[in-house]
Amino acid sequence: MTGLTARCILCNELGMEKLHQYLQKNGLSQREFARKIGIHPSAMSRLLSNLTKPDVDLVFAIERATKGAVPAKSWVSSEAAR
Repeated sequence: MTGLTARCILCNELGMEKLHQYLQKNGLSQREFARKIGIHPSAMSRLLSNLTKPDVDLVFAIERATKGAVPAKSWVSSEAAR
C-alpha cells in the first residue's frame, strides 16, 4: 500500500518538481495520475503542493508509473543520503 507521511527524510522539492513536469509533459491530470498510482486525488494535490511527503512505497510507485522519468532517488535529500 502506498501513502503519504508528514515526517519523512525522503522529501525533496526536486521530486515534486520532476513530477509536476512529468504530468505536464504527458498531459495527465493530478486525478488521473493519482488513480494510476493508487492514491486519493486529494493526497496527490497535497503532495504536489508540498504539504505532505511521500513514503517509500509511494516514491517507488511514482517511479514505476512514470517508467523512471521521476526516479525514486529524486525524492531523497542530500542530507538523507549521508
